[in-house]
Amino acid sequence: MRARLITVALVAVLAAGLGGAAAANRAHAQQASAPDMYVSFWDRIANQAFTASAVPPPDGSVISAYVGIAVYDSVMAIEGGYQPFAVDVDAPHGASPEAAVVAAAHAILVHYLPEQQEAILDPAYDESLATMPDGQAKDDGVAAGEYVARVFIRQRADDGFRVNVEYIPPDPPIPGVWIPTAQTPPLGTYMPNMTPFSLGRPSQFRPGGPPRLSSRRWAREYNEVKEIGSRTSTTRTPSASSAASSAASIRVSWDLRLA
Repeated sequence: MRARLITVALVAVLAAGLGGAAAANRAHAQQASAPDMYVSFWDRIANQAFTASAVPPPDGSVISAYVGIAVYDSVMAIEGGYQPFAVDVDAPHGASPEAAVVAAAHAILVHYLPEQQEAILDPAYDESLATMPDGQAKDDGVAAGEYVARVFIRQRADDGFRVNVEYIPPDPPIPGVWIPTAQTPPLGTYMPNMTPFSLGRPSQFRPGGPPRLSSRRWAREYNEVKEIGSRTSTTRTPSASSAASSAASIRVSWDLRLA
């Protein structure tokens, strides 16, 4: 059971729970003693709060990472067995990891989405804790989760999240330099400058960029894409056509769900 909780805590940031409150309630309707259900529940609550606040996707991804790390380190403080990610602390023996998950997730989300505290986050917090028996284990778990979240928030206070970085497109446009394709400004312009979670620096594995527009390589690759990507292409393989069709269908599906 502990392994399941640790695994779900690690991948919580990657989950895309779009079921809202109904799905969250279904999660708690299952066996309350299964710790991983609390991780899944708070992932769904986070997405519900993101939707209510109209959080841009880049911001939601970062906050989800914060939640996942705080939850994981809270469990490590109690269960041990694996290396903490950011906050290394020992909780009292017998503390409830379930309560720690609830407290850590709630504290992170309240800090970054305070406008959703009263309507979404506090009710979910009360609902989660109500499924656990009162006692020292529960109290110690809550204290551990809150402490880890507090320390982690302090660690990331100056990491560059949501720092305003204005992108000024060239005017007139310059060939090879990206310009926005919509009237709205680009999102997540702060992300290339954020302090990474595990990399040594943001550019550690950043690719070198496209070839020069005046190079033969650029012309060769452009013509290749143009030929293979043409609607009437005679060189595209059936498998490539199938893959492109599947990708287009997925994109349309997501566009409809987000509309």
